[in-house]
Amino acid sequence: RKGNPDIIKLDQVMAVDLEIDEDKDEIYDKDEEGKEISFDPKRYEYEYSFFLDIKVNSPYFEHIKFDINNFDHPDSKNSELYFKQKYIAQQIQHALKPSLYPEAILEKVNEEEKEEWTCPECKHINNTKFCGNCGKAKPSPRWFCPDCGKENTGKFCIGCGTKRPDNI
Repeated sequence: RKGNPDIIKLDQVMAVDLEIDEDKDEIYDKDEEGKEISFDPKRYEYEYSFFLDIKVNSPYFEHIKFDINNFDHPDSKNSELYFKQKYIAQQIQHALKPSLYPEAILEKVNEEEKEEWTCPECKHINNTKFCGNCGKAKPSPRWFCPDCGKENTGKFCIGCGTKRPDNI
């Protein structure tokens, strides 16, 4: 330890803060003259960076901050990559300070959200509840009522009011 003050004991870790930075850049359209103009409503491209700031009790430094993006930055808060990187950060928090960050906080990616779907509005391929291009909600699955046979998309049958079966 005398030779390397960068080495710390696990009990010197005081907290592990997750910081998610959002970089937002406006996307522009071009008018007839080729000049850039804003969309109405405005559209943006996003990029998210994940950092862990480890607060330590050390005479040499107070914290260690590092990037956990692995050269790949999510472009949506609803993307699988966003959830994966947040999950990795939470695993590190739990490993370094389990009393402050119990396993219960670990947010796993919802299996249902991994399923790809094509937006009926703009044809963008997505794997989240909302379209990453136009924001339209993922369409509900179609199902046929077991009681009256009507085709439905909501949680209840439009013909007789029967609740959608759980297996759909």
